[in-house]
Amino acid sequence: MKFKILVIVAFCTIMVACNSNENNVVNRVELPGTIDENAFADNVESISVMNLEMDDWVFFDWTDIEIADNYIYAFVHKPMRLMCFDLQTGEKLSARTIKGNGPGEIIDFWSMFCIGDTLCVHGSKGTINKYDSNCRFLGKLHQLDNLYPQVVFRLNSGNYALVTLSGSDDSEPTTIILTDKLFNPISSHFKTPRNNLITFGGPEPCHANNDTVRLVYSFDNHIYSLCGEIEECLELAVPHPITSEIAIGLINKGTPHLIWKNYDGGFFFISESGRFLVFKYRLDGELYTAMLDKQTRRAVSIPSETAAPASVSAIINCFFRNAWLIKSDGRYIYVGIENHDLAEFFEADEKNLDDRLRKTLAEYRTYLQRNVEYIKGLDSDERDKVTIILKIKLKD
Repeated sequence: MKFKILVIVAFCTIMVACNSNENNVVNRVELPGTIDENAFADNVESISVMNLEMDDWVFFDWTDIEIADNYIYAFVHKPMRLMCFDLQTGEKLSARTIKGNGPGEIIDFWSMFCIGDTLCVHGSKGTINKYDSNCRFLGKLHQLDNLYPQVVFRLNSGNYALVTLSGSDDSEPTTIILTDKLFNPISSHFKTPRNNLITFGGPEPCHANNDTVRLVYSFDNHIYSLCGEIEECLELAVPHPITSEIAIGLINKGTPHLIWKNYDGGFFFISESGRFLVFKYRLDGELYTAMLDKQTRRAVSIPSETAAPASVSAIINCFFRNAWLIKSDGRYIYVGIENHDLAEFFEADEKNLDDRLRKTLAEYRTYLQRNVEYIKGLDSDERDKVTIILKIKLKD
């Protein structure tokens, strides 16, 4: 099982203090919540196969996608390759490598977003570059003064939200900075939790939909939400949360990786569709996937080890357990899953599938048939590792 959040620790940094009152905790959710093997199946509206033309990108699990008005952009982190596909047909229209120091090239990648059909990539030294559907460099959209925001979101209002994960000095770093359309600051929200001492090579799990931004730090048991300019902090109550003292002690011992094994939390893969938030976390050494109802504030969970995929509920649970998050936009959850996993899930007798999964299976077979010539050129191991992108819609 692969999750892009589980990457090698890039560096450690001590953050400033933050407490629940400062970050406006308004509610509390007990985890793991109800263990319900049928919860996900009961609330999944559809699981669709993204019909993107296959290319070498299918061997990379660290891929970001962005949906434009008429195109789908994909960015593969290694070797920093940018691609554009037709939104309706899935045909690959263009591709280029953008790693470097030349015009339109970047050394680091933090995030990307679309303005109409134009892709904007936030990369090296705070630069936000623009590209068209031919992956041509169109110039800079903006040069951020603060080099530390790792994720830039464009909201439906046209304003921007900058998610900051570390500060440049001993001042108190802000988690979310809201700006206007010209990137002039409007307001600052939340403080980076002190117990989030382990910063990974990529950004923490976060997403934006409409004018709402949501963020969860891996080692802080809160979901931070900015809805317009209204702050909300939802506490995810676990028996043994990671405190700053524990984290500092582990870092001083040179064993920060033990946080995953011995303490509850380790939140990642936050996503949103309909009325549900979906995220993963660890509790008593076991991995869980949780579905949190935003209306009732109640969570249901499934453990990492569930029944074999021999029923509708078990198959859908496997989708959520084995997939890794690519994008979440509030309406859909886009995930990547390896071909051999998907094939295994559908080994159950087809008559035992429901209408939703029969449709997913038909799309999967059509997708493989469309790319049959590409697949013929792969050996068996490569065929197994081909990434399939799924679009999941949960009930409203």
